[in-house]
Amino acid sequence: AEPADPDCSPVTHVVVDSGWEKVIAKFLEESNLVRSYVKNDGLHFYVPYTYQGMAARYQPDFLARLSSNDGLNRTLIVEVSGGVKRHHSPGTVKEKAETVRTLWIPAVERHGTHGLWGFVEIKDPSQGPRQIREAAEELLARRVPNTGEGNAAA
Repeated sequence: AEPADPDCSPVTHVVVDSGWEKVIAKFLEESNLVRSYVKNDGLHFYVPYTYQGMAARYQPDFLARLSSNDGLNRTLIVEVSGGVKRHHSPGTVKEKAETVRTLWIPAVERHGTHGLWGFVEIKDPSQGPRQIREAAEELLARRVPNTGEGNAAA
């Protein structure tokens, strides 16, 4: 476990599973786009999905709360992978990422009480900071979707 800056993370240490995750944690901690972050270890934050007809749970690596000035929470899910994480849950990261992007995020945002969400998968640690920056900027540029139910999602 690596020590975490208490101004950037609600936990004292970041459990890193690889050198890649250490690079990403350092970037999240130092980025002015990120208000706080946490390694999703022991938090019980899972995304439910179906794999080959069976219920399963996907546990992404990091959650980053972005710095925004409009009062709306924006959370970026960060997955650090080489494409397959069968030791955590069945199926490829591609299948899980598709579920997060096309089903989970729209459902959570439609609920209207948890802000806006984004997802980024890091396959190459040298590209990770750029990919996170781009995903964060895209998420920060988004506005509250109109749910058609009069809910401002704030």
